[in-house]
Amino acid sequence: MQTLRSRVVIGMSGILALVGLVVLLNSHKAAADEERLVNGATYEITLTDSTGAFDARETLTLHADHSMAAHDSNENSPTEHFSGELGLWRFDDNGGVITKSVNFDFPPNADIARLDRTIKFEQNRTKISGTFTVTVFPLQTGNPQGPGGTVIFSGNFTGNLVTP
Repeated sequence: MQTLRSRVVIGMSGILALVGLVVLLNSHKAAADEERLVNGATYEITLTDSTGAFDARETLTLHADHSMAAHDSNENSPTEHFSGELGLWRFDDNGGVITKSVNFDFPPNADIARLDRTIKFEQNRTKISGTFTVTVFPLQTGNPQGPGGTVIFSGNFTGNLVTP
């Protein structure tokens, strides 16, 4: 009887250890998936205007420290004269992200622009979609952190996570 009880205890201990190992390994993967954005992420996105017409392609990087950067295919082109964007992001109340960034337009139309985005995540944060608005302010006297400015463009975007 004592031998049977010992075998049952050892067997149950082994089963519990195996279950614990499986849970531990899978919970780490689940946590890594949930924290993917917390660790930073880069998306390749397609921008469209409010009618759905193609505007540009862009890379958008949300850094782990909540800073962000974006580069647009129209950036410093023969007809467009603006820099890349730098800014910040934060989570919204719906599990998405809100970004605010600035860039500079070069002469002959020098100004500073604020770009506001709302981002929604799909498919475990491997796909995104959202809206963006570009508001310009006078270069020397404008405050892109404040109200005012002139909205010059708004549209939508969709994108995919860039993976190694």
